[in-house]
Amino acid sequence: MKKLRLLTIVILFLTLKVNAQIPNEKGFEFYKEQFFQLQNKPDSALLYVNKIFQSKNDIDLAFAYTTKKYILTVTGAEFDITSFDEKIKEYLGKIVIKKENYKDLASIYILLGHIDKNNGKLDESIKKYVKAKEYALLNDDTFQLAKIKINIAMNLGAINLLDEAIKEIKEIRVLLEKIHDVNNYSFIDKYITNTLGSIYFRKLNQDSKTNTKYCDSAITEFNKIISKTNEKQYLAPANYYLGLLYNHKKEFDIANEYSVTAITLYEELNFKQLLLNAKFNYYYNNYQKGDYKIAKKGFLEFVNNHSDSDTLVDFNYLLSHKYLSKIYIKENNADSVNHYYDNFLFLYEKITDEEKKQFAEAYRTLENTDLKEEVGLIKKENINLKSDKTIITLILGLTIFIILIVFYLFILKKKKQNKKLLEIIENYNKKELENNTISNAVLINDDIELKIIEGLDKIEKTKYFLDKNFNLHNAAKKINTNTTYLSNFINNYKKMSFNDYTNTLRVDYIVKILIEDKKIRNYTTQALAEMLGYKNGASFSRIFKEKTGVTPILFINKLNEK
Repeated sequence: MKKLRLLTIVILFLTLKVNAQIPNEKGFEFYKEQFFQLQNKPDSALLYVNKIFQSKNDIDLAFAYTTKKYILTVTGAEFDITSFDEKIKEYLGKIVIKKENYKDLASIYILLGHIDKNNGKLDESIKKYVKAKEYALLNDDTFQLAKIKINIAMNLGAINLLDEAIKEIKEIRVLLEKIHDVNNYSFIDKYITNTLGSIYFRKLNQDSKTNTKYCDSAITEFNKIISKTNEKQYLAPANYYLGLLYNHKKEFDIANEYSVTAITLYEELNFKQLLLNAKFNYYYNNYQKGDYKIAKKGFLEFVNNHSDSDTLVDFNYLLSHKYLSKIYIKENNADSVNHYYDNFLFLYEKITDEEKKQFAEAYRTLENTDLKEEVGLIKKENINLKSDKTIITLILGLTIFIILIVFYLFILKKKKQNKKLLEIIENYNKKELENNTISNAVLINDDIELKIIEGLDKIEKTKYFLDKNFNLHNAAKKINTNTTYLSNFINNYKKMSFNDYTNTLRVDYIVKILIEDKKIRNYTTQALAEMLGYKNGASFSRIFKEKTGVTPILFINKLNEK
């Protein structure tokens, strides 16, 4: 009897254990919910996503492959995109379109939209969101529908379809009346209020004379945020924009109050670039107000704290030179005016055409005037500082002399550039690109160095350096070494940093391609940059010039002349 009872208990235990290993339908739904709750913690979210692969249902497997692709995409991990796309397409094609699948189908297309957005494919992203919206409507899921429309509105704003974005947000406000869950309502309400305010601000900047009504509309939206929440991530941008809006209204004291609050909040959030932007707006507001002491101190901080090693164009740094020259005009300090004005022009000429366009738009946002007109005005004000006719004559003489020298140097520079271009083309026509590997030139000391050499050889032969995710960390991981060994090895034997090594490989590669393939010469600078793994066309243009002595456009033009 005792043996029978013991046997029954063992069988029951084994049955429970087996059943526990196979999640039921509710278990998979739990894993999906955990994914959405842990989206900002990819490693934790992935643990639950991997569990969903145990399901045999097509909808669950489509969800699993989509969520895993999303996590791998946002974390920058390497994976076989084609394989994932095929699996997602396969399981989506098997799903029966019925009510119990609507929610998951909407979620899948939302995530596919997020993936496209992360890859810069905004138009494709909108198509995915629209598909998700269809399923959310079929499921009558108001909260999910509102989230989808938020993403559509943000994408429309990103491609400058501001009126369409405003219409989308107003439709979300209608949906809010159907959301009865307090937390969901609050989340959607705060998000769309901040988004709508920022779009109104952009409408104002498109034409501040015609679109004046958007100023008060934006102020209304951002004040709603301040009255509704204590959350810093919402309050910081609201105060930031209110500072700009009241500056536009010339109500400088109010603008200062909002700017100071934005600075405090961004400091607490540790959002460094947004903090710098908020500080610049505060100093500019004081400049507009006529408090040159505060403005001058702030602009000097931007100038003195700037690092020449910064890779991104710092418009705050450029504008600080411009406004410092204006302040010194007020102070009748001709030497300082010339110093900061000349630096401003020098820095302005260094940036690319695309960056100049962005800079002009940023300047128009602040001043509502054309940058070229302002440059002419500064020249005029600078000359007016010299009242003595003899000094004016001397200055004009020196100016003409400098212009002649500059013109002469310009001619010399053009000749040197042409010579340099011919040298580059001739070198690459004579031989194939030299192999940048270091295996033939390095005295191998140990197995670690040999592994690094072989790894770098493989990276260069497979052109992994063209991948947008190529960096010291990923290269070390690929070679199966650590970043310190790899960095020291390249420094010691290539006599350059890892970044310089990467840029050298990429520039050598694109020079060869441009010489050999005429079709590639028709690509935009941005397209060429993306071919090489750069996100920013301006950065690629600058690096190309550093390596070759000429810009990509000048190099391509010279090739086309042959």
